[in-house]
Amino acid sequence: MRTPNKKQAWGLDLCGYSNKATLACAEVIDCKISVILFSDHPFAVKKKPWDMLSANDNDQVGDEVGFINSMVKESLYVDCPIDLQKLGAAAGKKFKWELDKRSVDQALKGLSPLASLLGALVTRFRSVLERANSLERVGKNVFETYPAVSLELWRTEGLEKEKSDPYKSSGGIKWLVNDNQWVACDNSEKKESQLAKIVNKLNIVPTNIQHEESLNHHELDAILCALTGVSYFNDDDLLKEVKNRLLVQMTEQGIREETKREVLESVSLPNGYRLCDLNKLKKPIILERKPWPPEG
Repeated sequence: MRTPNKKQAWGLDLCGYSNKATLACAEVIDCKISVILFSDHPFAVKKKPWDMLSANDNDQVGDEVGFINSMVKESLYVDCPIDLQKLGAAAGKKFKWELDKRSVDQALKGLSPLASLLGALVTRFRSVLERANSLERVGKNVFETYPAVSLELWRTEGLEKEKSDPYKSSGGIKWLVNDNQWVACDNSEKKESQLAKIVNKLNIVPTNIQHEESLNHHELDAILCALTGVSYFNDDDLLKEVKNRLLVQMTEQGIREETKREVLESVSLPNGYRLCDLNKLKKPIILERKPWPPEG
């Protein structure tokens, strides 16, 4: 494992967890940001219903629990709800959405952490943290993030959300060696997909620009998770954004002023919830791939 560095962070995209999760590491090095996508890491192994949870818990390299334990001195950002804030309890709730969503989920239009597919990821990752005795690390060096919302907050001209081509429904993209840009893999006319637009605007380039490279949206999400550890919104600004969005929603619904105040007073961020501030990332992002485990 690398020497701990406050400018280094790991990102884990679990939304592809039913098949393969994606792991990335981002590190600020001089005038660039180095990003490594790792293959064959423990979370990339597809689990079956009858697989033992603790078959290899002492394997520090090959098992999910061993992976979490090996990251004890690292910062890990995961695309998965972690602190559920007593979700599901009816006491003190006023609206239907409060039964299955946290305030941050409702404000930022995220899925319910209890939804069928996402709920499976939530319980599985929490199980890993519990078996690694690492729940107390949440908010210290294990964090929840939401790459899609980080992109939404990235106020960059030309990256408006396009209903006809959201980046997660786009096919993969490829690096054109002769043109030094990313384009859709399935497009012979070199047209930019929304995914290609985002990656080009982020100035992500392969470590060897003369070598063919490809990228999919799960890999971009893992990269964004890792980049969150390099640049993130402070809690006060993020909480303000959440409250402002909830206020807009309540105003549109005609909610009474007294109820609005009560709801906003009760809003808090989940422990360890962070979003990437992409506007602060001005350095080129150099992408490479390596097998797990990392060297050193």
